[in-house]
Amino acid sequence: AALRAPGAAHWLGTDAFGRDVASLLLVGARNSILVGVIAVGIGLTVGTALGLLAAARRGWVEEAVMRLADFTFAFPAILSAIMLTAVWGAGVVNSIIAIGIFNIPTFARVARASAKAVWAREYVLAARAHT
Repeated sequence: AALRAPGAAHWLGTDAFGRDVASLLLVGARNSILVGVIAVGIGLTVGTALGLLAAARRGWVEEAVMRLADFTFAFPAILSAIMLTAVWGAGVVNSIIAIGIFNIPTFARVARASAKAVWAREYVLAARAHT
């Protein structure tokens, strides 16, 4: 069944060895989805925590967190991935960590901006004035 055209049995046809192309795509997408979900989870968790910390503790803490985010933004994602690969070796885990680290500043900035917008609302000011 090599190189069959797409049909009801094989939605995307078959390759030169007779394997279903749609099945191969689904198996290959498993790792990509796993890497994406975990890397974004790392960026979301750490970045949101840092952004909320920066919004809550103004002054030098906010400056330190935002300058760290700027420092991380200064390096392209591929350069970070190459650096981590050179230090700790190749692998899926190191790729996930590199992508996750690259996502942290984005989530930190969004969380900080959103938290500062909420802190500026009238009900928050009223609650602060009351205590």
